[in-house]
Amino acid sequence: MGQVFDAAPPPVNLALVDALLRPLGVLSVVAVAGGVFGKIRFHPDWPRLQDDQDLVRRVTSTDIVELVNHAQKVSFTVLDNLARVMSSSRAVTCSAAATLLVAVLVHRQSQRIDTNDEA
Repeated sequence: MGQVFDAAPPPVNLALVDALLRPLGVLSVVAVAGGVFGKIRFHPDWPRLQDDQDLVRRVTSTDIVELVNHAQKVSFTVLDNLARVMSSSRAVTCSAAATLLVAVLVHRQSQRIDTNDEA
């Protein structure tokens, strides 16, 4: 995910961050990556930050990996959101890392569905 984030253009990164933050609560947002995502999530224009992409440019690939790791523990919705954003972005789908990541996300989603069917 860090490689995908580094390679993606700012509007795609904004969509990725949005997809990760949406299912998280306040505590999760401020507790991850030293609170860098709190500045984004609590910005007055969130989630419409297209005019203030500088906020997302401050996010590092390490921050995004930490957010993904935390978000997938809190909400399975985040995996669906990531796959949707990455599949819809032409700039990201050209990346080998993104293609692999989408495959992993789809696989995790199918595992989750199989586990729920067994229960």
